[in-house]
Amino acid sequence: MMTRNQFLKLSSTVAATATISSLLTGCGGSKVTAPTGFTMSGDGSYSFTGSKSASRYEIWVFATKYAPADDKPTTNDVPDVMQVVAAGDSTAVSGTVDGMSSVPFGMYKAYVCAYNKDGEATEFVSGGEFCRGGDLPVPTITVERNYWGCKVTVSDIADRQKTSGIYGFAAELYSDEACTQLVDSAEFGDEITSNPNAGNGPDVNRYNGNTCEFAVPEVTDPALLGEDGFLVEPVVYYARCKALGDTEAEAVESDWCEPVSVEINGDKKEERGFFFPG
Repeated sequence: MMTRNQFLKLSSTVAATATISSLLTGCGGSKVTAPTGFTMSGDGSYSFTGSKSASRYEIWVFATKYAPADDKPTTNDVPDVMQVVAAGDSTAVSGTVDGMSSVPFGMYKAYVCAYNKDGEATEFVSGGEFCRGGDLPVPTITVERNYWGCKVTVSDIADRQKTSGIYGFAAELYSDEACTQLVDSAEFGDEITSNPNAGNGPDVNRYNGNTCEFAVPEVTDPALLGEDGFLVEPVVYYARCKALGDTEAEAVESDWCEPVSVEINGDKKEERGFFFPG
């Protein structure tokens, strides 16, 4: 199995090898016929009828938006996943493209071609369009205090983009750990993008849109305030988050993550904001 990035690294070598092979082999090999009856599903399983003169097959998978418009891939195209399948004694070929478990949910198109022992290939045959879906993983979040409340950040964005995709998030803020007293809620992140200004190194995976912020009510209960009008003890809130699903991509929303606590309006005077102590 080969991913899009691995394919890019090897594409120039493959193209050169294919050119040399075609020059050297001439007509010495047995003519190979294109596979027929090719089908593929979202879990990566496939089947087709191959050729008796084939020595191997190649399966290329593209996200639908990147698939060739004419359904005829060439060496100029870069698949999201590519897998080489060795030909066996039987022309009934089936198996699983392992790389499908490492691409985002969504719509894909698959193609297969056959090679003879001299490296001569047939045209690609389309297996049509299919959807890779599944249950979205529970998001990982960090929660930090700000002057008016807290900021919730989804911290596993890079991994989610590679393995499941991003369709947005829902976050909630509660005043109790059991998450029964809702303070505020929000949805965000359906248009998360990489930061174009992020440089190499630790900042390379900075993203825009993977956070939301909550304001909390100002504390006015005299029992919680000192003589100076500031809180004697910080107030603890609890935030939780879940990944939202997408019907078209057959992506099922995740469960809520475990609530993460944050102390808001703390007791360090030098850190207190103008409107809300803390």
